Amino acid sequence: MNRITLSIVALALFSVLTQTVSAQGMRTTFFRFAPTLVNDVEQKTEIIDRLPEGVRYQPLPHSGVFALLTPPPELVVKNGRLVLTAAFKPANTFSYQEDILLVRIPQNIPDTLRLRMTGTGYRINREEKLDFGAVVIGDEAVLEVYARAGIAGLNKWQFNVNDLEKPFALQTLNEPDKRGDTLVFKFSFAPIKIGQYADTIRLTRTIDAKPVETIDVILTGSGIRFPIKDKVSFGAVLTADTVRKMRTFKTFGHTPRYRVEHLPEAPFAMILAADNTPIPKPPDSIVVGATFKPTVRGVFTDSLVLVRIGNSPTDVFDTIVVTFTGEAVTQPAKDFVEFVDLMVGDSVAKPAVITLPTPTVNTQFSYTVQQHDAGPASSVGTKADGNTVTIKFDCKPTSYAATQTQVFTLFRKLKNIVVDSTQLFVTTTMKRRPVHLTVWADSVSGRIGDTVEVPIRFSVGDNVDATVLLGRLMIRLSYNPTLFVPQQNQFLNTSVANDSAFAELIAQNVKVDAGSQSGVLGVVEGILTMGDADRCAIPLVVEKPDVDDGIELTVTTVAGSVAITNVWTYGNGTPRYVNPLQGMLTLDAQPNPVTSASTLVVTNVPAQQGSLIITDATGKLIANLTDQLRSGTTSWTLAKGSGSPVSLSPGSYYARLVVAGISADQIYAVTRLIVVQ
Repeated sequence: MNRITLSIVALALFSVLTQTVSAQGMRTTFFRFAPTLVNDVEQKTEIIDRLPEGVRYQPLPHSGVFALLTPPPELVVKNGRLVLTAAFKPANTFSYQEDILLVRIPQNIPDTLRLRMTGTGYRINREEKLDFGAVVIGDEAVLEVYARAGIAGLNKWQFNVNDLEKPFALQTLNEPDKRGDTLVFKFSFAPIKIGQYADTIRLTRTIDAKPVETIDVILTGSGIRFPIKDKVSFGAVLTADTVRKMRTFKTFGHTPRYRVEHLPEAPFAMILAADNTPIPKPPDSIVVGATFKPTVRGVFTDSLVLVRIGNSPTDVFDTIVVTFTGEAVTQPAKDFVEFVDLMVGDSVAKPAVITLPTPTVNTQFSYTVQQHDAGPASSVGTKADGNTVTIKFDCKPTSYAATQTQVFTLFRKLKNIVVDSTQLFVTTTMKRRPVHLTVWADSVSGRIGDTVEVPIRFSVGDNVDATVLLGRLMIRLSYNPTLFVPQQNQFLNTSVANDSAFAELIAQNVKVDAGSQSGVLGVVEGILTMGDADRCAIPLVVEKPDVDDGIELTVTTVAGSVAITNVWTYGNGTPRYVNPLQGMLTLDAQPNPVTSASTLVVTNVPAQQGSLIITDATGKLIANLTDQLRSGTTSWTLAKGSGSPVSLSPGSYYARLVVAGISADQIYAVTRLIVVQ
């Protein structure tokens, strides 16, 4: 339905109020009428309260656009009320005000009712634009104009049909069609020549021969002749896919015949009737369709030309030219997937998402992945959804390689025929697994005075992925200095402090090859001596060495031991050189090592006699302090050089305290190593 524009003069809605005012024996009541169409009639009823019962009123003569409709016999007060009905019939677009007076009978009583009437008249003036657009010559188009029905009074319309020139015409000449509360005027446009047309006609509604509504109808249209030129773009289409598009051409009731002058070539194909003509679409159209199915990448353009003919093939009227365009696109040529920082034994899944240039229309496409190179990655599933294809890859490296690239191909197939492909480059970068280094000292044994070798060994697990170069590797060994005396060399540093002694072994640039399991870091050579025990542990502490960047190294140590084999035991199994008075009978030198002087102290010596001697590392007697030994506590001064009761040159010495037990078959012994620097 055409849009109706109403132009209403002085149209305003407002509330109608009744107000009664008394002034000097006159009461005023207001009748406010809503805006009313010119020559139409609007009625209104008002009630005046608080009047004397039974009083009669009479209207004074009045003429104008307002009228009192209540008949005189009914102008009698009942129940203190007077009900009045008035009418408003505007003759023009104007704001009116008139008074109607009612006087009391008899008139000698000063009681007058003034009815003040106000109202506004208006007209309807509007403009309707009917644009028929382009109409093929010889065809006809119809448009409608609508008006409101049911206005009070006569509904007559005046117009001059001579105002309209062909090809425009008013079809509803006698009277408009009526549809419910709507009046319908029908206009037609039937051009017979090519050109632009415009015309105007005024429709006027009258009531009592007076105009109350006008509609100015402006008609425009153009007569055309084919050729019709249309463009159909298929947009981007994947190779081997098929897209269909249809076009409808209106014939306005004709049943034309067409001859094909030109058909587009592949990859376009026409959809026509069996006789290679457009498909009829009743009641007034024809349909032509086309498909676009490219096989190679590129941009394609071609046309369909149809000629409308008459009874004779030589009678050519119209031509339809439809230009088809489309672009054939393919999958991405390549894509990349990266697995980063994997280690042997890892298992990681990652998708590769291939985005197609456009979604596929054909639902028969299938996708397969071919692997060209062996390696840690493999494809385990493919899923197509809209314009994306997702390939799931699993990467499970079983051997180390810093970087490895594998090539896969994603094939798009139609009925098992490959129509497109994408190369996938899957790169795996790896880091080495953590290296677990175990360092230990061998357990050795020998007789007192023997020189023994304690190998310091290492081993790694099977997780050495590539050669590892250990930088400066320092191993610190702790030992009992009364039992084992290491021999210094260029790779060994020793230190003794009281009963605590250690040796530092330094290994340089130890190379651990992939797959290597064990090796020897160095050997500590030492002499077994007669100490205060028959064996001691050799625990190790290893400073973590420098290794190649990116290698995580952990170090575990295992203690070895040194044991003396020629130790006789008491009858109860206690070794000869084990001190049964451990924690009671003590022999100590402070400070130790001796740099200038030190004090040798013996405490808790029982009343039984004992002996105290100092020997060098070879067992040679240096000092015999037995005669000065007393029960309880005794001390001596040890000095470096000469001039002291006990003078010692730089070197290692042993102070050995032997005390006979209460039982004749037991001897208690304590040995301390003294180092003079």
